[in-house]
Amino acid sequence: MLTVHRAGSLALLAWLAVTGAALAVPHASVQVGTLFPAMGSQASSIYPWAQYPPGVTYNGGIPARTTQCGPTLTPLGGGRSDTAQIQAAINACPAGQHVQLGSGVFLIGNGTDNESIFFTPRNNHVTLRGVGPGPGGVLPGDFITGGTRNPSIGSATATVLYKNGWQNPNMYGIIYVNQYASSQANLGKSINLASDGLQGALSITLASAPVGAGWSIGSLVLIDIQTADPATRNSVDPDAYWSPAFVAAGPASYGWYSRPYRSIAQIVKIVRISGDTVTIESPLSITFPVAYHAQLTPYTAAAPVVGVGIEDLDLYGGGGGHGNIWLSLCDSCWVKHIESQWQLGDGVGFYGTYRSELRDSYIHGSRMPIPGGGGYETDISQASANNLFENNIMRNGNKVIVMRGSGGGNVVAYNYMDDAWNYQDPSQAEAGINAGHYTGSHFELLEGNWSHMYTGDSWWGNSIYITVFRNWLTGLRGARGALAKYTVNNGGILYPYGDYWTRSPLKMDSHSYYHNIVGNVLGFRGMPLFNAQITSNFRATQKDFIYENINGTPENNTDVPMYVIGAGDPNGPRAQPTLYQQTNRQGNFDWFTQKQIWYRSYGGSGATSTGAPQTLPKSMYLTSKPAFFGSHTWPWVDPSTGTTYTLPAKARFDAGTPNAVQ
Repeated sequence: MLTVHRAGSLALLAWLAVTGAALAVPHASVQVGTLFPAMGSQASSIYPWAQYPPGVTYNGGIPARTTQCGPTLTPLGGGRSDTAQIQAAINACPAGQHVQLGSGVFLIGNGTDNESIFFTPRNNHVTLRGVGPGPGGVLPGDFITGGTRNPSIGSATATVLYKNGWQNPNMYGIIYVNQYASSQANLGKSINLASDGLQGALSITLASAPVGAGWSIGSLVLIDIQTADPATRNSVDPDAYWSPAFVAAGPASYGWYSRPYRSIAQIVKIVRISGDTVTIESPLSITFPVAYHAQLTPYTAAAPVVGVGIEDLDLYGGGGGHGNIWLSLCDSCWVKHIESQWQLGDGVGFYGTYRSELRDSYIHGSRMPIPGGGGYETDISQASANNLFENNIMRNGNKVIVMRGSGGGNVVAYNYMDDAWNYQDPSQAEAGINAGHYTGSHFELLEGNWSHMYTGDSWWGNSIYITVFRNWLTGLRGARGALAKYTVNNGGILYPYGDYWTRSPLKMDSHSYYHNIVGNVLGFRGMPLFNAQITSNFRATQKDFIYENINGTPENNTDVPMYVIGAGDPNGPRAQPTLYQQTNRQGNFDWFTQKQIWYRSYGGSGATSTGAPQTLPKSMYLTSKPAFFGSHTWPWVDPSTGTTYTLPAKARFDAGTPNAVQ
């Protein structure tokens, strides 16, 4: 039973309807269903993704923008930089039109100058479009094969933006949409909330009326709460966990992806202001209590970029930790049908964005697959909310995705996400699909993805209220291409690429509170154990599969659990043997027991069902089969039998045509 002490919004009513609850009057009790029960301090454990869909595609659609502004641009050649001609065309393009780039290699910089392409608010509603990214891998570039300094696409048809001089350490990103606009330096004076900002609310009552810069219809503003004490650096919100890594990194780390010590945050869009009340477009994903100094803060030194599109390009060699494409404080922007590789930083990063989208793209081959931020393929950070990453291929990087202090309502769905690795330690998998890597991420949906593992990552703090729904988590990386034969000599031992150590389809670190793990398939038919001599002096020692490791026992290289929940690290978060009691596992099929398991309520454990089967929704955010599935079966993951059908993104990759989007 959950007691609601204050009236919620209509959004909360919808939320509770989805979860099977029955809402009476304030102060009444709410009986919550068992599929997605209320957990912890929140009225619901899920966001109303179907009622408030993410991204651009499901909010009116991505504009076609058939009108071209100016002539089609072609590469200048002769080693000359193309940056100026592209930038001039963008700046001259009227809203609602597109800049067209022809086939060929466009040099971004002359090899010594640090040049990039920029979109600012003056470029709102403009699309930069190429002829396509080519067949896939038109230029060589990953950690094993190395990058190229002599770019040529031969007879292929592709538009390549090539960071000329990428090998120089001072070379930064290729495309910036609203560069650094979400930076704390652009924030104005905060206003305290007069009353709690309730989960599901569409209005926020402030202690004083907002006036001045940044307070207007259409503005993006930041709502957040204090989650740690600046004096002691200890957590003050029991749901927020600031890990020992922050202590080691120093005070500045407490503000890397949030305002200092205020890690639970959300970007919201103003649709109305009346006195001291601000009405927003999408509901609050979590409650923002005044007890934790809830505040609403405008961006006074930066305006959002709205409706910018980046389409049909191949981006290569962005660096400086900024990667290839960086979106910041964007509203309804999109990156569509691009290829990104050989970057240092994010392949595509969303920072403080709202209702923006990455789709139909191939992001792979980061330059430096090692922890530290230089090898992440995709990123949703800095309170970004209501964004969509759909139908992409993300692979061969240190992490396929991170979500650092993300703001809720985001959806990562129907992506092929594989071969996350550390080139210094290739014998165990890096994080697969996840919604973490900086404290504060909350109420995110990971649906319908193919990945080697779900990872509830708490090294840099925890993520909370994450829904992992209808994914196939195989427990084994693909080891595609050159990765299959990669080895590294470390201390005289030849370590091979493979899942030989601490292997599992699902790992949730300690403090990963209130997760919904529902309707997934774990493992696969005929999954092997590795117990053999792999290299001349490296032996794999896996002996058996087990159902779960949930009691905080350190992971080993002998057992292969379907679930690891509450795991700790001797150098990081401590084990938490009670975490499974705060985790909702329902209707998952695993190939160890070869059955679908239902529990009587959340917090269940063991390889035997204790509850009755329930009907799973087809999707948490879609109301019908998405167009990109074509004739393929949807939903493609059937946890009642463990059957998995065709995921279009993976089918493209397997066919050797990763950019051939339906």
